[in-house]
Amino acid sequence: MIVNIEFLDKDPIENVITCLNYKVDKVIFFGSEDEISEKKESTDRFLKRYCSVKETEFYPLSKTNLEEILFAMDKVVETERTAGNQVFFDVTGGEGLMLVAFGILSREKNLPMHMFDAAKGWMYELNREVKPTMSEAVSKHKVELNIERYIEMHGGVVNHSMQKDTKSLEDPEFTKDADRLWNICSKYQKTWNVFSEFLREYCQPDANLYVVLDIPAVTAEIKKKRKFGKKEIKEIFKSCVGIGVFEDMYNTGDTCSFSYKSARIKEILWDAGSVLELHTYMEERKNATDCKVGVHIDWDGTIYGGWGKDTVNEIDVLTLNGYIPTFISCKNGNVDQMDLYELDAVATRFGGKYAKKVLMAPQGMNKAHRKRAEEMGIEIQGDR
Repeated sequence: MIVNIEFLDKDPIENVITCLNYKVDKVIFFGSEDEISEKKESTDRFLKRYCSVKETEFYPLSKTNLEEILFAMDKVVETERTAGNQVFFDVTGGEGLMLVAFGILSREKNLPMHMFDAAKGWMYELNREVKPTMSEAVSKHKVELNIERYIEMHGGVVNHSMQKDTKSLEDPEFTKDADRLWNICSKYQKTWNVFSEFLREYCQPDANLYVVLDIPAVTAEIKKKRKFGKKEIKEIFKSCVGIGVFEDMYNTGDTCSFSYKSARIKEILWDAGSVLELHTYMEERKNATDCKVGVHIDWDGTIYGGWGKDTVNEIDVLTLNGYIPTFISCKNGNVDQMDLYELDAVATRFGGKYAKKVLMAPQGMNKAHRKRAEEMGIEIQGDR
């Protein structure tokens, strides 16, 4: 039996990365009582469900007494060796006295020791003179991580029932339309949200997606509210007609009528941030291992259903590159401090120390928010 002995780390990827790459039969974790209480169940479940691990064991250790640590670890090691098992030390994520103890026992017991660099996906064998090393003695396998598994590894779950149809790009024609709309949106960036609000307020369609506008009445309303710039609205409208997302256009002077190309087109036009989200998703998925848009994450990993029963956050775009997740928040309008805190909280909870945090903010942000984002490790993109 192949036995991997390691630390139980705060970051879940460091607890499973060896088993994602090598066929390990049993994993023994040493750690603090708090970490074991918090992570034992989810770690055991993930290793057995996805990595074909047959057994797991968890042992709490002192944080301050090296002799106690050495005694407890030595006992476990001898038990495994007496049973005829092949033992390997994994110091991925290790720190403090436990790391010292692993080094001492590795030398005394002549046991191979290794660690993984999760950011690079590389394994380092630290005492190659001890034979056989893991790469020599253990069969390799490759357990692919996707976004669902990554979130599950952190104790959450992706709630697919909350996924909006407008965020799906399986239809090539809709994908082309979304790309064309981004060209318009980026050109009229400062007016796009206003245009979206104008459509919601004045361009309500019938069951056939057909809209009839009373031009004098709408013009009077626009003048009264002032926030709708008539010239800019006309320019965006004309551009949308040009790419075909508005069809059957008819203008008599006093009346204007048209049809939305589809219900999905109507929805992304009405939701001002959707075009930016879809564009970001289309760009990110070109190089990602996995990429999703409009990801709803349930915090405790159990979907109860019903209003107020689940704690859920939506991430506009979530990508996975190897073992590194990137959480992307898209803000087509003004950015406030709460946007930063929400992004930071979700990325920290479900991405750990390896998570990248990105805020797409085409209209920029003030100096105070930019400084706060920098302090949180949030990268700002899209600002012209």
